[in-house]
Amino acid sequence: MLVFAGASLCAVAVFLNRTGWLALAGALLFAWGYGAFRATPAEDDLSLLFPGGIALAMIEGTVAEGTGYLIAHEDVRGDVDVPAIFRGRDSPSSRFVLDIERELTTGETVSGRVKVYVNGEAAYRAGERIRLTCALDRPRPVRNPGELDIAQLYADRGIRMLAFVESPALIERLGESGSYRLQRIAEDTREWVGQRIQLETRNGMLLRCVLLGDRAALSPEVNDDYLRSGSMHILVVSGLHVMVLGFAVLWLCRWFGWDAKWRMLLVALVALVFLVVTGIQLAAVRAVVLVLLVAAAEWLGRKPDMLNLLAVATLVVLAWQPADLFSYSFILSYGSVLALILFMPLFQFRQGPETEDTRRFTLFHKVGDSMLGSAVVTLATFPVVLGGWNLLSPVSALVNLVVLPVLGLTLGSGLLLPLAVFPPIAPVLSGWYDLLLGLFDRIVTWAAAVEGGHFYLPDPPLWWVIVFYSALAGVALIRGARRWRLLPVGALIAALALLPWAGNERTRTHAGLTVLDAGHGASTVIETQNNRVIVVDAGSQQRPHVSSFTIAPFLFQRGHDRIDILALTHPDSDHVNGVAGLVERFEVGEVWISPAFEDGKSGSELAAWLRAQPSVGKIRVMQAGATQRLDGVTLRTLWPDPEFARRAKSDSSGANEAGLVIFADLGYGSVLITGDAEDVAVTGIGAGMPRCDVLIAPHHGSDFAGLDALLANTKPKFIVLSAREGFTPHSVEQRLRETAPLYQTWRHGALSIRAMGSALAVVPFIE
Repeated sequence: MLVFAGASLCAVAVFLNRTGWLALAGALLFAWGYGAFRATPAEDDLSLLFPGGIALAMIEGTVAEGTGYLIAHEDVRGDVDVPAIFRGRDSPSSRFVLDIERELTTGETVSGRVKVYVNGEAAYRAGERIRLTCALDRPRPVRNPGELDIAQLYADRGIRMLAFVESPALIERLGESGSYRLQRIAEDTREWVGQRIQLETRNGMLLRCVLLGDRAALSPEVNDDYLRSGSMHILVVSGLHVMVLGFAVLWLCRWFGWDAKWRMLLVALVALVFLVVTGIQLAAVRAVVLVLLVAAAEWLGRKPDMLNLLAVATLVVLAWQPADLFSYSFILSYGSVLALILFMPLFQFRQGPETEDTRRFTLFHKVGDSMLGSAVVTLATFPVVLGGWNLLSPVSALVNLVVLPVLGLTLGSGLLLPLAVFPPIAPVLSGWYDLLLGLFDRIVTWAAAVEGGHFYLPDPPLWWVIVFYSALAGVALIRGARRWRLLPVGALIAALALLPWAGNERTRTHAGLTVLDAGHGASTVIETQNNRVIVVDAGSQQRPHVSSFTIAPFLFQRGHDRIDILALTHPDSDHVNGVAGLVERFEVGEVWISPAFEDGKSGSELAAWLRAQPSVGKIRVMQAGATQRLDGVTLRTLWPDPEFARRAKSDSSGANEAGLVIFADLGYGSVLITGDAEDVAVTGIGAGMPRCDVLIAPHHGSDFAGLDALLANTKPKFIVLSAREGFTPHSVEQRLRETAPLYQTWRHGALSIRAMGSALAVVPFIE
């Protein structure tokens, strides 16, 4: 019913050509109903055949996205937990997407789409039919508050299972299916360009992103630079690229004196080719549909209503991918266009009736309109960007002003790429792109590093978002006397001024402690009643981006922009490899380390780096007996004692045993944070080992001789184990369960220690 009602509203509005808002509402209503229909998997979906995954399966199907071009890639800010068959081996190095036709071990005819990971280098192209033997598993669900829902992102693309193949030898090629021809064109174009245009590595990445829509090979360093400089949209093929390319074509056609109808027809054809070559990506589809509609209006002699055109583009895109209605890509793309439609007529420099003179824009008007458009889009999408990335980049206004002309030259000269078929031309084009993209990249790299060019903010509260968009809507919709428009303008300015404090107004009746699921790693967050933060360890063996994907999103969601104490028990990577990401995003009051922390190379280098960071206050060397009280939370360092610290060796065993052991008294209960301490620490603390309500199991649940003594001395009411699945020996798990209720991060996700009345409780994120 929603589908029918939405489509009808949109059709009537477009036909009348005067009710753009009605058309837009109809398109969104259609998408909501159709999206709900498409969200349910088919009865024969592979995920229903193996709802819990399976260690051995044989599936057959057609490659939908090949290794040469992959849209459904986990670099959208998520990691994949590698299953047991890959542990101790190289990480999966080849990835592609497969549309399933049959599952051969059961003989079932099935449907669905899987993301395939292969342990080894191999190339598979869209349209190939293959048979493979694999392990099947579900995408990793959200396991921590604030974390991006990777499983839902995959489900929105129809991917509900992941397949892990141990070797390319377990994949059999069955021939060509004849389908997915457009995807094959994109793959062939990328390969052809790569063979003829030889660029320096970083410039090559940029060329593939901008001209071919290929972000799969984008390095984390390049990604971070463009994100911090506020120019990430340059690397993501979108309506901006279609618009810039369209203007380049229009300029050429006008230079040749072509009629307006033929100009728009050529723009539409070039836009379609660009869409196919870049892999038919969501934001580009919207822009190309708009271009086609404008071209059709030009040929039919109708003046289009831009809201109507936007509604039709919405219908087309969401009929293809209805789940994108609530995606960041959709909201940013359509929000930007809607903002330009609503606000540009209010504030543009060009006023008054259009004449022959006003059509010849001065340089001042062009620059002014460009800056105005950038400001309008930035303002309208600001809460969305803040909610998704917690990043504000003031420097982006300057960067976009300089970079957009370079982008125009890059895309415009893309029209010359077919000439690279001639050997003398290819080196000339390569040199040209090296020059353009090198300039492009140097500007962005400078902007990413400039002091004050970007900073991070916590998630804005819901009331602030409502106030912001209500004020923005008032500015756009209030007509008549300008004094009435001053009211929403004032509210908008006030909302922006209050933003730095809006997220920090949250208070708590009790302190809380959360053990985050960091895979095989450790990160414990303590929050005091007055919003102060203590983080103990920040690392993960499985997830090198644990700070940006797990710890920072949790802190931002909770309204924090500062870490008062960052305690590092010892310098092993699974406890500290997320420190740099936290220091990048948060001001850190002080860092705690043990006396032996700097004995080894990794610890000394990290400590020296921390001392050089302006966002880090002081580094304190803690040892047994040190006590710190913070808003009702008392932290007592139990280990190492000074004598042991002087004798500690810098090998891995010594580093573990010389690490910090911290006893946290929350006021209503206590938690013992043991790091990777084992026999020496347990023996050294001896009679000084206090009882605790919650014990965080030492060394991720490793077996050691002093474990039973530790359990007997501490007498915990609950035990928390932070480790990956399968790491902890079964015998140790059994002893822990016999002592107290056991909670494991790999099973329960993040574990929150909270006051429940007068008692302490452990609340799992996943029940």
